[in-house]
Amino acid sequence: MSETPFVEVASERAAFEEVFEFSHTYDGYRIHGGFDGAVRFCDGVREAHAAGESLESFDLDVLRTALFMAHRAWRHSSDGPEDDSQYRYERALVEAIRAVSGGLVEDHRPIDI
Repeated sequence: MSETPFVEVASERAAFEEVFEFSHTYDGYRIHGGFDGAVRFCDGVREAHAAGESLESFDLDVLRTALFMAHRAWRHSSDGPEDDSQYRYERALVEAIRAVSGGLVEDHRPIDI
């Protein structure tokens, strides 16, 4: 039986592409039973961010799912944000993930065989 590898959390100053890559270290669809299972976490986190609340009160899995789903939405709607002002939510998620995890998280990306 092998151990789950760990990866470093992206820097809160990381470029969109780096955070996008980090978001794929968590397969929210597989872990939560598909789109419907994963999306149920997103509204509460996004609402807390919009209200200026700290995201550090959310569970690590909820934060990682929210980041995974945010980047899935970018992937399906455009090439990415035009500037950092369109990317505040994702940066806040990364900061919260770093704070909650201590900077290392389990790598749950899909395994390609």
